[in-house]
Amino acid sequence: VECAYVEGEGEHARFFSQPLLLGKNGVAERRPIGTLSAYEQQALSGMLDTLKKDIAQGEEFVKQ
Repeated sequence: VECAYVEGEGEHARFFSQPLLLGKNGVAERRPIGTLSAYEQQALSGMLDTLKKDIAQGEEFVKQ
């Protein structure tokens, strides 16, 4: 299991770092990030707006 910043299910954002089970053909299974402490949940909530804006900015850049 390795963590990677990947396009995903969109639970938190379209691109997010999450644990992945890797196989010989790439991603074999996406795993949940698990239970977060109160501190981790607060940090996650506090950065999501910025992350989503950064993702949108990156997508716009690629379109140009």
